[in-house]
Amino acid sequence: NLLIKSKMTPNANNKPRYNLEKYKPLINLAINLNGVGSTGSMIWTIRFFYNYFIGFLFFVLIFNVVDRIEDIVNSIISLISATMISAGVIIYQYYFNPYFANIKHWVDSGRFNATFMDPNALGAYTILLFPIYIGLLIYFKRWYSRLLILVSFSLFLMLLFFSGSRSAFIGIILAIIIFFVIFVIRGFRYIRKRAKFYSRREKIILISIPLIILIGLAFFSFYLINTPDSYILKTSLVSRTIETYRTGMHYTNRHGIIEGLKSISNYRYIFWGQAVEMFKDYPLTGVGQGSYILQ
Repeated sequence: NLLIKSKMTPNANNKPRYNLEKYKPLINLAINLNGVGSTGSMIWTIRFFYNYFIGFLFFVLIFNVVDRIEDIVNSIISLISATMISAGVIIYQYYFNPYFANIKHWVDSGRFNATFMDPNALGAYTILLFPIYIGLLIYFKRWYSRLLILVSFSLFLMLLFFSGSRSAFIGIILAIIIFFVIFVIRGFRYIRKRAKFYSRREKIILISIPLIILIGLAFFSFYLINTPDSYILKTSLVSRTIETYRTGMHYTNRHGIIEGLKSISNYRYIFWGQAVEMFKDYPLTGVGQGSYILQ
């Protein structure tokens, strides 16, 4: 529009030419404004600031208001009840309309965001809630309470698979290992104290049950990986995890373990290093709004 509306002056050959010298400041202003608008740096910064501010404010509020165990449990139940809503949305996305509250980039990659901004945010939600589910299963004693938690937990696992977040998957695997070690240690201590009350047969059964579960999970995983038409293999989470593993092994075999680890991170360590250097230069004030947008 600036080019069309600018005044035209004749040159030596009486041919019209654009006189843009006096419009340069206006053009530069337009370019800069469009640049800011295209990145949404100011809106991004303000939005995330208030998101984090409200989150910390809510935490302080809960910490000062909730002081009984019953209140804490009720608050946690209210929190995980959101899983039901998110599960309903993600079922609708998967079976009916994948573009509902989602963008083409995530749909093409087979990932869904439910009620969250993107699948990675959904994955972060699953990491935070997984230990809480385990704690609730231990806390509740009545069978129907545990049944309700298990139903919600199954929907929670569905959110994990449909999000396709490998970081969330690894985090949950680590949490499972930690809980398993804790249960084994406490279980052996309990059995040692109660050893004189158990027969030899009962001791063998108690030791064999966790071993059988582990062996069964290992065989089931091996079966899924070696079944090309497996439905689980087609999910984004499993397919991306297997692809990452194969890529890491390929680079490890050819270039060593260091390059293998770099490939697993999709070379994100470059961004991490840049962020560290930027923090060293501006540890308190930061580098300015929208200067390091990752999400």
